[in-house]
This record gives sequence, C-alpha cells and structure tokens, in this order.
Amino acid sequence: MFAFVGWKLTEQRAEPRTEEAGSRTKDGLARPSLHLGGNHFFALLGVAALTTAASALANNLPVTAAVATVLTAGPASYAALIGLTVGALATPHGSVATMIASDLAGEDGELRLKTLVPATGLAVFCATFLLWATL
Repeated sequence: MFAFVGWKLTEQRAEPRTEEAGSRTKDGLARPSLHLGGNHFFALLGVAALTTAASALANNLPVTAAVATVLTAGPASYAALIGLTVGALATPHGSVATMIASDLAGEDGELRLKTLVPATGLAVFCATFLLWATL
C-alpha cells in the first residue's frame, strides 16, 4: 500500500505544470515578472528599499512568501532578495534570528534602532550598487 501511495504522489508531481501564455522568451527562458524598463539603478534601489521596509516592519518570512509570488526572474528579483536579506536585520523583530539573539543577549545586548537603521540603509545602497554594476 505504501508503494502505491508513493507512486501516486510521484505521478502527480510528474505532471507538467501549466503556464500562462507568454511567460517564456523565444529561448525558453523565464520572462521577468516585473519589468523595470531597463536596469536603472534607482529602479533597482526602489525595489530593494521597498522590500527592505516591508521585511523590517512585518518580519521577513511572510514578506518572502509574498515577494516570491510576484517576482520570479530578472534584476528586480535580485533587488528584492537584497531587500529581504538586509531588511530582516533592520529591526529587532525583523527576523526570528534577531528576536532569538535579542532574548539571549538580555538587556545589556539590546539591539538599537539608531544603529540598525543607518547600517541597513548603507547595506541596501551598497548591495544594490554592486548588483547594478554587474548587470
């Protein structure tokens, strides 16, 4: 019986996924889901800053799920990844890891927003600049 159930699960996963018409280029590559009209630095910085703010305010796990449904390929997805990664460290509640570190450190090792926010802004700017420079 277990072999039959495993076979059925494998059979269901092996079915081809249906995709929207036009979601692939002529070469068969995935088309970017968010087209920025080129690889402009300020457009990439805007995407990174927006996802950084969302990740810092709402926690990075739910924001990651939301961003993954919207951005699938292209430079905008890399900029969003920068924002998700850095934004998780922008506030003490932005990531489960920072919440645990805060609890373990106690009152002496409290993470302060005066330190985290400027460091986050600089990290997003530098990482987005490096992304833009490599495109």
